Amino acid sequence: GKSFKKGHMVIHHEALWKARRDFTAGADFSEADWEKYTKHDYAVFNPAHTWTEFLNRLVGALTGLIILGLFLTSLPYRKYRLSVTVFSFLSLILVMIEGWLGKLVVDSNLREGMITIHMVGAMLTLVALITARVFAFPVSSEKKTENSFTRLIFMGAGISFLILLQIAIGTQVRENVDVVAKSLGDAQRSQWIENLGAVYRYHTSFYIFLMIAIVFWVFQLKDFFGKIPGVKGLTIATVIILLSEILAGMMMNAFDIPPVLQPVHLLLATLLFGCSYWIMMLFVTARK
Repeated sequence: GKSFKKGHMVIHHEALWKARRDFTAGADFSEADWEKYTKHDYAVFNPAHTWTEFLNRLVGALTGLIILGLFLTSLPYRKYRLSVTVFSFLSLILVMIEGWLGKLVVDSNLREGMITIHMVGAMLTLVALITARVFAFPVSSEKKTENSFTRLIFMGAGISFLILLQIAIGTQVRENVDVVAKSLGDAQRSQWIENLGAVYRYHTSFYIFLMIAIVFWVFQLKDFFGKIPGVKGLTIATVIILLSEILAGMMMNAFDIPPVLQPVHLLLATLLFGCSYWIMMLFVTARK
């Protein structure tokens, strides 16, 4: 006796169903009136997932408002330091695109590749924010060596790109974890890693090369401690974050990818990328 409109959703036998047309229900559920809704698999309520997504959206909205405030307060800079206003505006555009990408991630039910694109978008937003910050407060060097500055800028750009590449590979691993977890279930968690495929081996092998590159870069940077403000502190932070990231990765491998370590591992990678890019930008402004 209840009337339903076309597209109305119900849960029946722990599955989502969508009304095929406008109709009034009979005494029994009839599949002639309904079709299974396969775009999302949210028939069983998961409080942890719901709160995670809700908090993610709240933080995203707050971030957007702060970046809007950044752009508005950067407008006076346009008269004498246009780069600050330009990159503040770019960060605002990027965070809006990032919000739209987040919608696509949810709409696609975490489709393969979407998480990686979403993560890269977040990193580009971070790049725009750091660039605006550095140009707003440019540093100066006590002693300028043109060749050294150029070399370290290129090295910093290379390190930042390698970290971003490693993050992109890591998000591919995360997507594979979702697939394997759904296939094997939590009871066979100990078998997840061995079923992640070649992308996991690339991810774990590439960090060794990345670690060597960062250590070599750090030894080049120590000559500029005290000469360029901020380089020493950011370099020390880079080393600490790198060691923490390696430890987190080893723990994830040893303890079958515990859920609590996944966001920690990603956060450390983001901080590592931010520090490396910030150091590079300090040399860019000191060179001028």
